[in-house]
Amino acid sequence: IKDLYTRAGDPSVSADEIEKAIASLGSLTASKLEVVAKAIGNTQKGKKKKAEWIELIRTKITSARTIAQRTKMS
Repeated sequence: IKDLYTRAGDPSVSADEIEKAIASLGSLTASKLEVVAKAIGNTQKGKKKKAEWIELIRTKITSARTIAQRTKMS
């Protein structure tokens, strides 16, 4: 996931690739998802449900992709 986050702005990274990676997180516990989220720069703390951590990770990756694409357009 960290590698995907790092490459998120690369045009070769598809939305499908992001969704497949996010889907692979389903087997992790909430505490492990928190570790993944921290690895990609999340600073939020607190008790969250699995679905909340997964959505936070998805948002972080897709936001990085959007920002990188907009920056390239400028």
